[in-house]
Amino acid sequence: MRLLIAISLAVLLAVWPGIGGPLAFAEEVNGGINLALLKQAQAGDKEAQMKSGTLYAMGKSVGKDLNKADVWFRRYAGGDGKLNHNVGKIYSRIVKDSGRARIWFERAVKFNYAAAHVGLGKLYLSGDGVEQNFAKANMHLQNALAAGEIGAHGLIGSMYFNGNGRPRDYAVARKHFLLHVAPYDYARELAHIYRQGLGTRRDPVEALKWYRIALINGWNGAMYELGTMYWNGEIAQLDPRIRSLAWFLLGAGHGGEKSARMVERLKSELPRQVAERAVTQAKTLSGKINWYSELADYLNEAPAGFQN
Repeated sequence: MRLLIAISLAVLLAVWPGIGGPLAFAEEVNGGINLALLKQAQAGDKEAQMKSGTLYAMGKSVGKDLNKADVWFRRYAGGDGKLNHNVGKIYSRIVKDSGRARIWFERAVKFNYAAAHVGLGKLYLSGDGVEQNFAKANMHLQNALAAGEIGAHGLIGSMYFNGNGRPRDYAVARKHFLLHVAPYDYARELAHIYRQGLGTRRDPVEALKWYRIALINGWNGAMYELGTMYWNGEIAQLDPRIRSLAWFLLGAGHGGEKSARMVERLKSELPRQVAERAVTQAKTLSGKINWYSELADYLNEAPAGFQN
């Protein structure tokens, strides 16, 4: 839950202009549109106009009215490509209305704001709110890239990685992922590429690095992958049984079914002493990921199921 709250605040902060910020906005959502806000919006205050539009678009504590929302958004954005793009992001990330997001991204493109091509490319790639169209996705992403928007690299990389509208090409995918504005967004794909040696030489150490980054980004499945890397001997370790079991225990403790099955299997293969040492390592490793009381209880009870 804390992770979801943090992500929501981060999204609001990314698209919100002005000094009020997401916390001030949250108060407006809870209290409705007040007269002071409307007065500021009517006087031409850009932040107040955006807040008014967002409140009507979300329909929280005020009646949802997309027509009123668009009136305020149009007054806010006018002919400014960046501001039209901001509205598109509000519809895409906060209101969750991809159809309207597309309209505002297209307006931003009309006003020569290149970053909006990335938003359109993502919509056409996923088919969210529009008919999926890889050719249109590629066109928008290439337009963004030609204008210097390095945020397009990741989505282009994913098209090569997944074979969307083209043959799979892991070497090209890897190049785009690494050129992306935030390569860690594609840590899971990079880990797979390096582990399997797809389009490059096999590199377990590099794969390990990217799995850890994927875990920090919130992909709990990385715990199972890390466990199998140690269990299979892909990474040198003095006693790989301990480190691999530590990761499997953490994965199972976070609800991972594959990790849980491995823990059950290893109960008949590993002695309790190894399990106890694995729990100690797991507690050390867990300091770098999500920790909660139920996980502590699970780890403390885990060795009892292993052989004496």
